[in-house]
Amino acid sequence: MEEGEFLAIVRENAPKGEPICLEPDTVITLTSAVKLHRHDKLIVRGGIIQGFCHSLFQIDCNSNKQIALTLENVRLNHTMVHEDRRQVGAAVFVMSKAVVSLIGCTFTSTAGFGIWAKHDSSITVKDCSIDKVGRSAIVCFNNAKISVEDTTIKHASVHGVCLRGKSTITLNRVTVSDCKVRGVYVYQQGTLEMYDCQVFRIMDPESPAVHAEASGPDDVVHFTMISCNIAENAGADVLIVGNVVENLEENTTGERRLSS
Repeated sequence: MEEGEFLAIVRENAPKGEPICLEPDTVITLTSAVKLHRHDKLIVRGGIIQGFCHSLFQIDCNSNKQIALTLENVRLNHTMVHEDRRQVGAAVFVMSKAVVSLIGCTFTSTAGFGIWAKHDSSITVKDCSIDKVGRSAIVCFNNAKISVEDTTIKHASVHGVCLRGKSTITLNRVTVSDCKVRGVYVYQQGTLEMYDCQVFRIMDPESPAVHAEASGPDDVVHFTMISCNIAENAGADVLIVGNVVENLEENTTGERRLSS
């Protein structure tokens, strides 16, 4: 399907909230990000969406707690590269107070993030796979919130999951593996909750697989990890630094280091 045809369908369907259903092998190549207006409700099911642009979807709208974007069973291949990494976004980039739902999707990004949330946005990720991203797979900044369930993250060039500011990420039954620096990283004043997760084969011997750090004078990190398996990593399995409010129960780790 040509880009122009797809965008015309988006402009027609999104204001009415009518789904766009694509055949699994339908390929759409974007030259710029799909963006929505304030009251749009875009639903895309199926297809392959790829593109050499800052982000494939750039959602920057106040959707009044309604879901602005839903992607179901979509393959997203973000191919943008640039010598200035600030020019490269993510497969899905969500800002402002937008609400997004990602279900059964696969993500790759040659030089960017898989999923990026900032400001006061909210993202739900279920039954997805994020593989081979040029930066971190999932990042969450400012006051954003991300909930991830039954999802696999691997081969991130930096971290599998990273959150900072006053953001919140909840991971349920998530597997993170084969990332170059860290599996999961929370710092500043972030809140991280992990339940029934696995983090293994993280590659950097100088970095912990799971890292919670509140090193600033006003920082407080909230870190919950319950029934998780953290093992087979090149560096420490878990590192906790500074003013961290922790709740750790029934976890299996090959090694745990605590620093203050």
